Formats: sequence, C-alpha cells, structure tokens
Amino acid sequence: MSSPPLLKIQKLKLYFNYMHASSILQYFQFLFIPFYTVFSLFLSC
Repeated sequence: MSSPPLLKIQKLKLYFNYMHASSILQYFQFLFIPFYTVFSLFLSC
C-alpha cells in the first residue's frame, strides 16, 4: 500500500525545512567564529 500524496508532500516540506535550517546554522557558525574571536580580543585588551 502506497502512502497518500499529502504525506509525501509533508515529508518533502520537512526535508526542505531541515536542509534550510542546517544551512542557516552553518552560515551562522561561519559568521559567529570571526565575531567571537574579535570580541574576545576586544575583551582581553
């Protein structure tokens, strides 16, 4: 028995949301590291 199309669409939406969230997290991490280093240097002065 095959799953209804609505379930497939929901799975696709969930998958795209997951991919989107992971890419945002990677981008945020990429931005966060230099800001954190600059901020820590600024605090240590």
